[in-house]
Amino acid sequence: MTFDVLVGQQSAKSRLVRTLRDGRSHAFLITGPDGSGKSTLARAFAQHAVCDAPTERGACGTCTPCVLFEAGTNPDVRFLERSRLEKEKYLKVERVRRELSSDVDLRPQFSRRKVYVVEADDLNEQGQNALLKTLEEPPPNVVLALVARTSASLLPTVLSRVCHVRLRPSPPEDLRRILAAAGVSDEGMTAFYSRYAQGVPGAALALAASQDFAALREGVFSLLGTLGTATRSTLLTEGYAFFADTRNKKEIDDLLTLLATVVRDLLVLSTARDPDLLMHADKKDMMERIRPKGGDAARRCQAAAAAIEAARRGLRANTSYETTVCELLLQMRKEFSHA
Repeated sequence: MTFDVLVGQQSAKSRLVRTLRDGRSHAFLITGPDGSGKSTLARAFAQHAVCDAPTERGACGTCTPCVLFEAGTNPDVRFLERSRLEKEKYLKVERVRRELSSDVDLRPQFSRRKVYVVEADDLNEQGQNALLKTLEEPPPNVVLALVARTSASLLPTVLSRVCHVRLRPSPPEDLRRILAAAGVSDEGMTAFYSRYAQGVPGAALALAASQDFAALREGVFSLLGTLGTATRSTLLTEGYAFFADTRNKKEIDDLLTLLATVVRDLLVLSTARDPDLLMHADKKDMMERIRPKGGDAARRCQAAAAAIEAARRGLRANTSYETTVCELLLQMRKEFSHA
């Protein structure tokens, strides 16, 4: 496995290789949102660290440590995470002590180093403290790679002893390559997935593969297309039915986020009118038809956006679903009438 398994993120890859090669750190923290590729990078780095003939691109893939790694049988590489089968909230401290703290002093069996890849989000305070001795006084042939969404949940004593490598949002050209490899060739949809996923490859791939998300998006545009002309009665029956659909009700946060991104695009069209700023650029013609017109268009879009966020806060506070949704629909209708 070379670093090419993860598209882009060259700065993070180079920093890991340089820092390990120069001996400037033995402990690394790789952070990034879910779907950013942090666990994939950690695996590639672990193989690179035990490889007999590593290069800037990663492990050679042919030496004994690499062959064992790719077969999942290299005893010099350990992966520590909480048990999903036992529904653990955190990685048990006893496992950290047994599988890491008490193991680090044993010599590698097949590799030049021993590598421990730890899901740091699975560690509570006690689990992190169990790592401190290894972080402070590690054997010379031991490498630790902690993986987390952010560094916020880690103790200062842990953070001060690791080399922090952050994964950045992937640029559009990298996401185009990733989506193309997954069979997404439509330029308009590729641009949408890239922007909506905020540069996170895993999120973009999940969106592209989800028929439910595609249906939800179409439903949101259909709803907005009728808001300005629907009667109050129609809005509170047919409009509410869209929100009351079992699947949509379960995914209400996603629905409101989609709705908010479309309103944000309507605000862009009402002010800057720059198509390059649109998230839903493939729906530009439809948005031109439904956006508010006139001198107060921006204010009306902003009022609609505020209503969406008020509904989100209300639902999170367990207000009545029906009442909150109906109030949102009526407020949206008010802002989009005579669009």
